[in-house]
Amino acid sequence: MNANFKNEIQTFGRSLLLPIAVLAPVGMVMGISSALGQSYMIDKLPFLGNDIFKAVLSSLGLISSVVFNNIPLLFAMGVAYGMSKKEKGIAVFASVVAYLTLLIAMHVHLKLAEPWRKRIFHWWARAWCSASRR
Repeated sequence: MNANFKNEIQTFGRSLLLPIAVLAPVGMVMGISSALGQSYMIDKLPFLGNDIFKAVLSSLGLISSVVFNNIPLLFAMGVAYGMSKKEKGIAVFASVVAYLTLLIAMHVHLKLAEPWRKRIFHWWARAWCSASRR
């Protein structure tokens, strides 16, 4: 195996570790806050039924869910940061812009394709049915 290729793959693997390292502690916070808010836990530890504790636990869960709701963005940023040799900040900024542009482009494409989807499906179904009758 080419040494340069091996180094590039190792660099790519290390760049994936940054977003993965964030997921573990945030997942623990989400899990603990969710578990402490369950009714069986409130039965065992009655102070968890206090409105302030409920508000804090639900807030922790919502705040930490931001990370899991944006996993693709975190990986785009992590790979851009890990793979760039110079100008890491610009690379991360460009990856965020590219990801957001991809999301909007997919949304626009799906909105434009919606009226044609049924027409194409009906045309394909008629063509397939007429071909199977022969």
